[in-house]
Amino acid sequence: MIAKIIKGTNFSGVVNYMLSKCEGQVKVLQANDVRSSLPNDIAHDFNLQASMRPNVQKPVCHTILSFSAHDSERLTDATMVKIANEYLHKMGSVEIY
Repeated sequence: MIAKIIKGTNFSGVVNYMLSKCEGQVKVLQANDVRSSLPNDIAHDFNLQASMRPNVQKPVCHTILSFSAHDSERLTDATMVKIANEYLHKMGSVEIY
């Protein structure tokens, strides 16, 4: 697994990019404290949370976890959610629900 982290300031941009990158092939596997149905709702919820921390200059953190093509058969949605939660926990980024 390879992790890549991109920081930014525009939630609408990253949400629209992620959800339209491979139209029809993208799905939200897990969402905590944000709505996950429409891109504008997702961005709005992130912006609302970011407004509570006005001192943070780059509130957008887009983390990409890339896996080997050889592992594709073993990577179920549940497995990817588990790996992502473990990664976030080890990075100290979020409280896992």
